Amino acid sequence: MQYPIFIEPADSVAFHFTLNGKNIDNLQVNGRGAANNKILSAQNTRFPTGAAAYNPYDKVKDLNAPQYRNFTDSLRKIQRDYFADLKKKTTGATPALDNLIFANIDYPWAAALLDYPQMNARFNNRNTYNVDNNYFSFLNETVIANDGSIFIKAYTDFVDKFINERFALEVINATKDYDYEKMYADRYEFAKKYLQGEALQFATCKAILEGMMHGRVELVKPKLEEFIKSNKRVEYSQVLQNVFEQLKHLEAGQIAPDYKLNSIDGKEVSLSSLKGKVVYLDFWATWCGPCKQQLPHSIELKKKLAGQPIEFVYISTDSNLDAWRKMVAEKQLPGLHLLAGTSGIQNKYHVTGIPKYLVIGKDGKIANSHARRPSDPRTFDMLKSLAEAK
Repeated sequence: MQYPIFIEPADSVAFHFTLNGKNIDNLQVNGRGAANNKILSAQNTRFPTGAAAYNPYDKVKDLNAPQYRNFTDSLRKIQRDYFADLKKKTTGATPALDNLIFANIDYPWAAALLDYPQMNARFNNRNTYNVDNNYFSFLNETVIANDGSIFIKAYTDFVDKFINERFALEVINATKDYDYEKMYADRYEFAKKYLQGEALQFATCKAILEGMMHGRVELVKPKLEEFIKSNKRVEYSQVLQNVFEQLKHLEAGQIAPDYKLNSIDGKEVSLSSLKGKVVYLDFWATWCGPCKQQLPHSIELKKKLAGQPIEFVYISTDSNLDAWRKMVAEKQLPGLHLLAGTSGIQNKYHVTGIPKYLVIGKDGKIANSHARRPSDPRTFDMLKSLAEAK
């Protein structure tokens, strides 16, 4: 059993206990702040995860929206009532403890309700939500901008989910053929619609961070510059600047990192030797389902762009070389096939997941640090435009 400790300025708390292996027995708390810690310990013993399980699979899948709301409300009430009873039996608790306990009860509740529409649809093999606008009335009971809870994980998890879910509903789902390349920069701006204070700084910082790590560095760089000017938390700016320093070499306009890799026929090929052509880099593997799903689209894309100065370069991250060679042969995959091996190219190109696509211009500079997939019609337009550019 883990015992969280709650300390406020000027507290002087003494803990006495018996250590039984890895377990703590006979815990006694004395001194200023003891009441808070006694209540916190009892609450966490009764609800060890900090909140009841609001979203078990069977409830999310089988209950309709009103039923699910009743289910989560009942769990929330149990926890709130238990806390109220503890306070009646213990004198000396402070308002700061109320904030912590209620944050650990209410924000997971609200986050689960936010999650329900899309999870219910997914579990029941539907593509659309099955709730009306009244469903989201629970947000009227939720303090969304809560500066005093910014260091409570349950709160920041809620803020993150709130922005993601509302952004998906109001922007992505409401926009025909939404351009996902703009997602992180758009989410940065969207956060300003609903948030302020600490919550806004947290959400906009996270949008920039994820945009640099999982999107196009060049598209969130202006947001980074804006954020640093207005941000009041030095630690946020430091994290973002450190990540930018690690990834700025992938920004559009930078010389693409050069590597010498072995081709499928055993020849050594350098990326710099392809200068003069547009290079569409495809990091993939034979065991990757989404990668294989895109291969037919890639073959078709290459056919449409035949005669253009474009090189389709497939960099395999496979460790099973026989499986790699077999799939390339059986699928008759055109283009230049290279093996990442132990070259370190994945780290340099920040390949944290596959498939991943990048585009290098004819000048050897990065044109797109996180390009669209071959199945996206806009990929054809982008490659053709770069190939025809003087």
